Amino acid sequence: MSHILLIEDDPAIALTALRTDLEMASQTGQSFPVLVERALAQADRLQALVDNLLNLSRIEAHENMHSPVDLAVLVQETGELFASQAEQAGLSFALEGVESSAQVMGNEAQLRSAIGNLIENAIKFTPEKGQIGVGLKADDDGWQVWVEDNGVGIPPEEIPHLFQRFHRGRHVSDFPGNGLGLAIVKAIADAHEGRVAVENLNPGARFSIWIPK
Repeated sequence: MSHILLIEDDPAIALTALRTDLEMASQTGQSFPVLVERALAQADRLQALVDNLLNLSRIEAHENMHSPVDLAVLVQETGELFASQAEQAGLSFALEGVESSAQVMGNEAQLRSAIGNLIENAIKFTPEKGQIGVGLKADDDGWQVWVEDNGVGIPPEEIPHLFQRFHRGRHVSDFPGNGLGLAIVKAIADAHEGRVAVENLNPGARFSIWIPK
């Protein structure tokens, strides 16, 4: 659900805005809280963008070590971490399929990040009184971790581009983001020789990650 680059998340524009705010503050010789607040906000956006790009670069360069990971435990822990956030947003939250062990070889931190990213997106794009579901099941492609919601959904023309860097859909332009979250999810799946997929549920959407057994 990350989707066309928001103006404030374009690094060149963010840098220009940051420089403008700082120059205005410098020229006045006074401290203007509004200018400082805007400059700090731009700096935070740039820091998040740089962090995500570095993370993506490391994943794609396969700078990671794989060890035994229990996906069931990981999904449950990550889901429980976001359950309170969903509750605060007025959403119901359900976990499925985490009762039994699901052993894979993987990078625990990366897999946790991918699952958390999908849950965070689901919460972001689901209106109050909506529903979030997170689950795990085995199939022919390995272990499938899925996150679904009954939120804004995805226009069909956006689906082929969702996992591209900096892609943000026009219908979610009012939401914060830098268009790298789903690119990172895909890179993590690729690094584990797995895959990702998305489908519309009308309403809402389901995102899935498959990790080989």
